[in-house]
Amino acid sequence: MSYFGLNPRVRQSGLGLAQYGRISKHGRSYARAMLVEAAWAAAKAPGPLRAFFLRIRNKRGHQWRSPARSRC
Repeated sequence: MSYFGLNPRVRQSGLGLAQYGRISKHGRSYARAMLVEAAWAAAKAPGPLRAFFLRIRNKRGHQWRSPARSRC
């Protein structure tokens, strides 16, 4: 997913534990926008992806947004 810039940032030094951050946004912004729009459409249509969206939204709250959905 690094082509689209949807991979998480990783901070790691030596043998220490890796810390994962927000998505890197390095990559094709137009393709990333199309994936986000497709994720929104899938979340609104009835089916298993909508059920997945509702389950995650109930668990994480309304701040869980489309970049995470588009990685799925």
